[in-house]
Formats: sequence, C-alpha cells, structure tokens
Amino acid sequence: MSGSNRSGSPPCNCNAGYYNSGTNANCYKCDDYVCATCSGSSRSCTKSCGSTCARCYTNGNCKACISGKYLNGSVCSSCDNTKCATCTGSSTNCVKSCNSNCARCNTSGSCTSCPAGRYLTSGACNACDNTKCATCSGSSTNCTKNCNSGCKTCSTSGSCTSCNNGFYLSSGSCIACNNSKCATCTSSSTCIKACNSDCKTCDTSGSCISCDAGTYLTSGQCKSCNNSLCATCSGSASSCVVSCGSTCKTCNTSASCISCNDGTYLNSGECKNCDNSSCATCSGSASSCVLSCGSTCKTCNTSA
Repeated sequence: MSGSNRSGSPPCNCNAGYYNSGTNANCYKCDDYVCATCSGSSRSCTKSCGSTCARCYTNGNCKACISGKYLNGSVCSSCDNTKCATCTGSSTNCVKSCNSNCARCNTSGSCTSCPAGRYLTSGACNACDNTKCATCSGSSTNCTKNCNSGCKTCSTSGSCTSCNNGFYLSSGSCIACNNSKCATCTSSSTCIKACNSDCKTCDTSGSCISCDAGTYLTSGQCKSCNNSLCATCSGSASSCVVSCGSTCKTCNTSASCISCNDGTYLNSGECKNCDNSSCATCSGSASSCVLSCGSTCKTCNTSA
C-alpha cells in the first residue's frame, strides 16, 4: 500500500518516522513537515520538527528550512535580514534580496525597518524631507530629529550638507555671509556674488537692502543725497533726514560744510564771511583774498 514500509494482517510496530493506524497492519509515513515521529496519524507527533524546520528527519534534525532561514548543518539559521529576504548556504547568500533602502526586511523582501533618514510606509522605506528632518517617522515631514537651523539640507545627524543663498557651509553649520560685501559666498567674505558697489548691505541677488549715510534706497540701489541740501536723506535725494548747515554750499553726512558759496570760506566745517572790504572771494581766512575788491570800493560783492 502506498506510504507503507511493511504489510501483514496483524497490527505491527513501525520504523521511526512511520505510524500504524491500529486498523490494519500497514505502516504509514509521518508528515515530516510537522513530525519527526508520530503515532496514530501522520500529524500526531511524538516528536515534533523544530520550529525553524520546513521538514525534518526522524531524529528531529532539519532537512529543509522555513523561509528566511538556511540549512546550516542540521539546524536552520537565520538569513541576514539586513540584506536577504531568503538565502541558501549562508546568511548573506541571498535567494531573494531585501527591497532597496531597507534596514531589515521580511521573507517577502518588504522592509520591516528603515535606516536613519527614511521612514517605513507600506513595506517601503521612503526618504525624509532633508530640508526639514534629519530623521522622521510616518511621513517625510514628521521629524523625529530636525535639521540644524540654517540648513538647506542636512544629514541624518542634523548637520547641514548644503546652505541657502546668503550662507556658507562650515563644519556642518550654515554661517551667514558678510552681507556688506557678499550676496552669496564660500566663506564670510569670499564672495561668489558680490553686493552691488553702492550697498551698505544686500540680499542674495546683490540688490541693496540698506544704504550708507548720504545715500538713499530706491529699487535695490543706493543713490546719493543732494548734498547741497541734505546730510542724510530718505526716499529721494532732497528728502532730508538731516539737513546741511545753513551756510554750506555742500556738506558731509554729519552736516558739516565741505564747500562754501562765493564770499565765504571754510573754517572747521562752517562757512564764514570773507572781509568784503578787501575780498570778493577768499580762502582760509576772511582776509586771504582769492579775488580782491576793486581799488575804489569801500565794500564789494563776489564779482568784485
């Protein structure tokens, strides 16, 4: 009879791995997917296969292994589930590899855990949004560790790997460029793109965002104030914030005169009158004539 190793009319003792049903003299094979030895039926084990065996010998040693294990002598050892879903001969000799980007996987190859910088979703490891998150869980923007401040992108430690315009990368941090010189830079003052020449400070396009005294901001440029009126100005050349002194022809940003009208001379930032009994115009002192009065004048104007 199929599956028997002995026949006869009376019931009999069977070899290991076989059983007698008690209804005849036949011996039937135990189910070696479950039982090393059995009694009464193929799955009524008197000795079970080990939990990691797919099939076993009558002594209980494995002859085949469940998925995710490989036969290592007479035992079933685990595949390296950082690499292999299933394997043969050794833990890293993959029959089926883990899906890409897994930290660990199951026997179908689906990820069961992810490396830092990725999160688990539907058996796959997707990248965290590294403009925000060093590590994340559940979604790309649900950070478990944030990027360090100032980063454009970061590593799984949170250190910056790239920087936004206006910053430069230094030892994993993003440091602001010197924006009195640089719109963008590779070090504080090593410009990739320089500020426009007339700026006090500038944005990442190079356009001015603030101006030095004596200039005013208009359309991203710094233009000179009308220094015959204004020491400093805002919005337009003649909209004075600080006016020139009343005697000045032109003045500096502290409102001190830097040049004077005819008939006056410059003295310690002020314009003082020439001695018009002698001088039509003068320089350095009231009586140091540049243009003298006519010989017949008691006093004269600036044309002599």
